[in-house]
Amino acid sequence: MARSVIKTEVLIAAPAERVWAELTNFDAFPSWNPFMLEASGGLGVGEELKVKLAMGKRMRLTITPRLTVVRESEELRWLATLPVRGLFDVDRAFEIKPEPSQRGGVRFIQSESCSGALRPLLFAGDYEERVYNGYDALNLALRERAEAPAA
Repeated sequence: MARSVIKTEVLIAAPAERVWAELTNFDAFPSWNPFMLEASGGLGVGEELKVKLAMGKRMRLTITPRLTVVRESEELRWLATLPVRGLFDVDRAFEIKPEPSQRGGVRFIQSESCSGALRPLLFAGDYEERVYNGYDALNLALRERAEAPAA
């Protein structure tokens, strides 16, 4: 099955625990997260989340992915599908890896692997550009938030 992969990363001069705390504090997303405007749900494998994405200035998309990996301060991963699986499936990962050059900081990596019958159609349009823009905005906002002095 053909797949398309989108991946970005950013160096963050903050410990993995701080980055994880910001990434999983869904209640705070409206105040800082420019890509995932809202999120709710539990943080256990198999839990379903409800996530509202900003896919550009005016387009909003609500998804209900199911968590597939939850490794505190290391990785959060979900699978988002349309009601009929196989039409457009997105395996999305948020990874937090130690980064020696950051002196206790991390490399934050976002990626998604997309597959399904609608993938070629969506990637022929501007889906990929919208996702990259959202990832970049989230990366910068997360870095700013995680590197800020604790309140």
